[in-house]
This record gives sequence, structure tokens and C-alpha cells, in this order.
Amino acid sequence: DDDINQEVIEQTLGAEYRVVRAMNGMEAFEYLDSGKEFPSLMLLDVMMPGLSGFEVVKEIRNKRALTHTQLPVVMLSARSPQEATANEAFESGATDYMQKPFSANILKSRLSVINEVRQELRKAELGAVESYKQEVEKTQKAKDEKQQKQQPAPAQPPPPPQEKAPAPQPQPDPVEVAARNEAIKKLERECGDLKAKLEANDSEATKTSSELQRLTQDRDRLKSQIAAAMSAAVTKVVVEPAPEDSPVPVTLGGFSMTTMCADLDAAESKVSFYKAEVDHRDRQILELREKADRNKCEAYLQRERAEAIERELRFIRQLSGRFTMAM
Repeated sequence: DDDINQEVIEQTLGAEYRVVRAMNGMEAFEYLDSGKEFPSLMLLDVMMPGLSGFEVVKEIRNKRALTHTQLPVVMLSARSPQEATANEAFESGATDYMQKPFSANILKSRLSVINEVRQELRKAELGAVESYKQEVEKTQKAKDEKQQKQQPAPAQPPPPPQEKAPAPQPQPDPVEVAARNEAIKKLERECGDLKAKLEANDSEATKTSSELQRLTQDRDRLKSQIAAAMSAAVTKVVVEPAPEDSPVPVTLGGFSMTTMCADLDAAESKVSFYKAEVDHRDRQILELREKADRNKCEAYLQRERAEAIERELRFIRQLSGRFTMAM
């Protein structure tokens, strides 16, 4: 309720009860969960901030499973119509309902009656529980005595079990053992051959890689020579003057045409030679790369085969070990 109504109720009931205030439903739940002294009863207004009084009493009865004897709840309200509000309060789980405004003496009388009824019901519940416990103990005691009377005499211990002779172990077939040993030797030879081929492939791959690197360097060197030859030819044509005793009187800007043509032919021949060498190196590089790819593929297949053979060898050796233990 509001502060004024709470103050009036506390002054009215303070002489007979210790009153704890809560301004809304959440504060009331916090007090119930705090572990402090549990209330003997609860005065609950219908209209409150947050949860209504109906929602609070429903949670007390349903979710928290508190009965009327454990926590009586008296709901208060000035809402109309009075009968509908009272019916909803009782349907929600209220123990009693009072319409505001009400007399302080009537409130005290009702709370006193509720408290007395609650105490009588609690005594009856505790008495019923105690009677039930005594009845259970009595029944269990009679059951134990009956079992002791019906308990048979101790039985004679059973004779010790006789030791059984060990079952004969199956003897391995000598022909099968010889065939398995021969298969192991064959697989070991095949595995050794594959390892040798792998080493040869690795060596060939290293050699191919070195040759590929050398050919690549030669190709780059030839390309540099081509560029240098072309640059030298152009420089000679432009800069070098024709000799004075040239048999060909034809000149161009003071340079001999015969000399320039001869130099150009020589440069073109050199460039063509270098280009042919570069093409040859490119073909060799391509062949080596293809060969290296084939070697890698073959090496991968050989490694797969070698691993499969080693797995098969381990399996056969395990079988042979089992036959040896059986023998």
C-alpha cells in the first residue's frame, strides 16, 4: 500500500505484531527469499506498482507452493465492484479479503482469528505427520521381526571349484607358415627395390634441377649478349666514320655505306645465332621441367606403394607373431 496506509496499519498492529513493510511485490519476494524471520501472515493490496496483488498471491500459491497454513494472505482493496474484486482475490489464492476503508478493530479481529486457525491447523498437520512417522516405524519394525523369524538356516558353503585342464591350443599349419614367411621375404625385397628407386629418383631430380638452373642462366646470358650485340651495331653505324681508303665512294653523312651494311649483317648474324641458342635452351628447359614433373609423379606413386607394402608387412608379422605364440 502507500506510505500513509502502511503507517496507519503499523500503528494499529504494532502492539501485537512485528510489522515489515514492502512497497511492491518484488520487495515482498526479496524478503521471503532473504532467509530472515518468516512472516506469520501477509496483508496485500490489490493495486500496487509493478506486479498486482493478484499476480503476487498466484506466485505464492502456485510457484512457491505456500499453503494457507504456511502463509495466510489477506487482500485489501478499494476497487469496485466489491464482489467481483473479492471473487478474483479468492480465486487467485487469498485467505481472506477486506474492502477499504475498514475499521482497525475489525482488521485486528480478523487477523487474530486467522492466526489462531493457522496455529490450530499447523498443530493438526504436525500431529498427523508425527502419527504417520510412528505408523511407518511400527510397520517397518514388524516387517523386520517377520523377516528375522522367516530367515533360513545358513547354507553350507559350496565345494571349491575343480580346476579345469587347459584346452589344447590349435597347432599352426606348417605349409601356411612357410607360405607366409615367403610372402614376407618377397614384400621385403619389393620394398627394398622401391626404396632404391626412390633414392635414384631423388638423385635424378637433384641433377635435373641443377641442369635446369644452369640452362636458365645460359639463356639469360645469351639474351644479354643479344641486347649488347644489337646496341653495339647501332652505335657503330651511327658513330664510326667510313675509312678514307674505302673502295666504295658512296657515303652517307660522312660514313661508308659498305661498312655500315657489313656491320649490320654481322650483327644480324650474331643476333640470329644467339636467338637460335636461346630457343634451344628454352626447349631444353621445357623438356627438363616435363621430366621433373614425371619424376615427381613417379616418386609419389612409388612412395604410396612402399607405404602400402610396409603396412602389409606389419600385418603379416603380427599374424606370424600370433602363430608363434600359439606354437
